Amino acid sequence: MSATTRNSVRLTLALPNFVINGGVANNNRQTFKFDELSEVLGSSNSEKFSNYLEKCLNAPYTHFNFGKDIIRNWALISPTKTALWSCEKDGHEYKITFKELLNYSSQFANTLTGKYYNLKPGNTVMVILPPVKEWFFIKLACLMSGIIFVPCSTTLTSNAIRSRLRASGADCVITDEANLEKITLATESPLRPILCGLIGTRHIPMPFRWMNLSLDASAASVQFNIFDSHASAPALRYFTSGTTGQPKIVQHSHMSAGLGHLTTSFWLNGEYDTDQSQLIWNTSNTGWTKSSCSSFFGPWLLGCGIFQKVIDESDPETILKTLETYPIETLCSNTPTYRLMTKHILMTNRKKLDKSYSLKQCVSAGETMDPAIHKLWYDYTNIPIREAYGQTETTAIAGTITSKDIRLNSMGKALPTVNLKIVNKQTLKEVATDIEGEIAIKIKPNKLMGLCNGYLNDQKRNKLAFIGDYYFTGDRARMDKDGYIFYTGRSDDMIKSIEYRNDLCETERILLAHSTVADCAITVCSDEQGEEVVKAFVVPTENYKQDSLSKRHLIQQLQTYVKRLIAPYKYPRQIELVTELPSQRAVNRNGMC
Repeated sequence: MSATTRNSVRLTLALPNFVINGGVANNNRQTFKFDELSEVLGSSNSEKFSNYLEKCLNAPYTHFNFGKDIIRNWALISPTKTALWSCEKDGHEYKITFKELLNYSSQFANTLTGKYYNLKPGNTVMVILPPVKEWFFIKLACLMSGIIFVPCSTTLTSNAIRSRLRASGADCVITDEANLEKITLATESPLRPILCGLIGTRHIPMPFRWMNLSLDASAASVQFNIFDSHASAPALRYFTSGTTGQPKIVQHSHMSAGLGHLTTSFWLNGEYDTDQSQLIWNTSNTGWTKSSCSSFFGPWLLGCGIFQKVIDESDPETILKTLETYPIETLCSNTPTYRLMTKHILMTNRKKLDKSYSLKQCVSAGETMDPAIHKLWYDYTNIPIREAYGQTETTAIAGTITSKDIRLNSMGKALPTVNLKIVNKQTLKEVATDIEGEIAIKIKPNKLMGLCNGYLNDQKRNKLAFIGDYYFTGDRARMDKDGYIFYTGRSDDMIKSIEYRNDLCETERILLAHSTVADCAITVCSDEQGEEVVKAFVVPTENYKQDSLSKRHLIQQLQTYVKRLIAPYKYPRQIELVTELPSQRAVNRNGMC
């Protein structure tokens, strides 16, 4: 079935008029120069790298394609260098070079654009896969062929998948056998026919309406004519994790998603010499934007290898054993995962990592880390955790680059090329030092290269986020005299509870300090009288007994504990004990009740 003959959902994107990447609309073609990046990385000089970012990320490029301008060049100059080390559920391990990465991705690109799928530039593919090697091949194949890539989490239900298929305008969905049943249900009554591709399957014959994408790709040519994509053309659509309200669709261009992640690369590289390759492991779920930051664009812009293993982020023992077994030099994970690992280390009296292990850098993003976690992790590894801040809408925009730059409770400073300000959204004026305001990025006269194209089909949200000279993140913070940024909460996390203003983050921090709490998330729900009340979803520690008497006792204990430490009206009037939370701190608070 031809993708070009199907009826498609009308998708619109209305944004303010930017001067894109420091340039103006013209007919002069300007393309990315890989040799300049390669020369800077070979210099072993982080200052040169920083200066290069200032030049590169403000250049008026008219065309860019990550497959053509980055991966193909690494395949030419470092064909045998490891690009991907994938440990999969079946026990097999695959070490894939940059040349092999390009070849495998070309096979998938030829298949997706071939006679059976017949996808064209501008068509949309939704991919619901764990971190297996095919996820990387398909994502790169989409970029190479101008197809819009939409990653989604394997934890989604059939209903959630169906709504995302409709909202994203997906022409094709790709998954594996583990997720086949729920996605088959999700595609039974779509608005239009959707192509269905299965990877890693042993089904013969194939399920109705499904095609064997892995088998088709294995027979395809390794030669592919990479699409000459315009820098501003859409490349990726992300569903935000929905901190509040329903998830939004964020659209990134080839430029913002690809080259814009040089800020992420700069942060990831940290104190490493830029000419030394490293193996980077990011534990994030493939449905989250973080997987693009630290498991795709960030490392491969540097020519570094990516390590991937199918794991459960709530299983700290497996993560720690993996760090002890494999030559991973940089670990990137979120605060809840570091919290679980440090608690596990204390409970098991685990032997400290020494210099015989490969681990040299530890980084985190997604939530400001508690100083206690910093200390416990440093005691175990002798490695500090460097933090960063970014959003689905942006690449990394703030962070700490060296260990001496770390300030506890701070996300670091603005990264090179990021014109980050703390602004009063009502007056559109910058606030004074150490005064709380909203984190904003100045987009005039030049738009930040790593900033998204906006929200798909959501004029209202675009108008709320893009105001005057600024893009407003929705996150609140203060900035000290040295430029360090301290996160204080979400603008939409301030709720009215019995006529009082209440910051969800404060209640959450108090609960997380309790010895029986492994993780938690705070939201606001309506009680039986329709009044708004604070509600906590709590994951108890492993040694907690899950019987009804213990549950009631723990809930009362936690409520009393919180009341003693903060104002009584801020305590969670409702507590629900759960086995797990979403893997990112940015939970869909409204959707949890």
